[in-house]
Amino acid sequence: MGYLDYIQRKKELQKLEEERARKDGREARKISFKKLPEGKRGYYDHKNPNKITINKDTVKQDYYQSMRTVIHEGRHAYQDDIVKGRIEPKEADRGKINNWKHNSREMGGYYFKYQESPLRYRFQPKEDDANNFANEKMNSFSERFKSDPKYQKHMAYYAIRDKSESRQARFQICENYREKIAEEVKIIYQKSQQILKSQQPYSINDQQQNTNNKPTTTQEPGKPSPAVQRYREKEAARQEAIKTHREAHGNTQDHTQGRGK
Repeated sequence: MGYLDYIQRKKELQKLEEERARKDGREARKISFKKLPEGKRGYYDHKNPNKITINKDTVKQDYYQSMRTVIHEGRHAYQDDIVKGRIEPKEADRGKINNWKHNSREMGGYYFKYQESPLRYRFQPKEDDANNFANEKMNSFSERFKSDPKYQKHMAYYAIRDKSESRQARFQICENYREKIAEEVKIIYQKSQQILKSQQPYSINDQQQNTNNKPTTTQEPGKPSPAVQRYREKEAARQEAIKTHREAHGNTQDHTQGRGK
């Protein structure tokens, strides 16, 4: 494809994100285009919540896949805004909030990496929701792109893939695999919360500092702010809960680092 075509695609993808953000009632993210490792199409990072990163090679090679990725990662931005209390959820999503929180590492929950279990990665609450949301929105373009064989091929591929993965999950995990995976991340989240509650509680001001990630009082040189200290204790509690859970299930291998999407 030509350079001008690539520039136009970038503009259209940014416009797509802005349209979705308006419908979701959230702030639109800036789309950053960069070369990513092979197989990684894009990501949203809760530590840098103002942008979504998309693999520039995907944009050049497969426009419909890049559309799907923008929608998918935008859904993660929406999930993040909900669990952090930045926006109010849509009525249809209120019942999903706890599952998203349990599945959020920074909230003390657990997020399966692909290397740990491809099927648990695929069907954990946040990923399953983002995949279903992207499928729904990509299907909504059927009238607009119905004459394009590439769109038809893209949609057929995902229909087959989703059926195959669901079949594998029922065989390898259990019939109610979604509920099983959601329960697994919930158990780890609850254990980490129990550990935190056993520690010295923080004041309301400290909790507000943790939310804003900015200290509001003068701190001693070399001493971490209450926000940083709170994050460290939360992460330590999360790791302890994960360790306890793995030991109980005979799995002590550390999979916390991995490919991601």
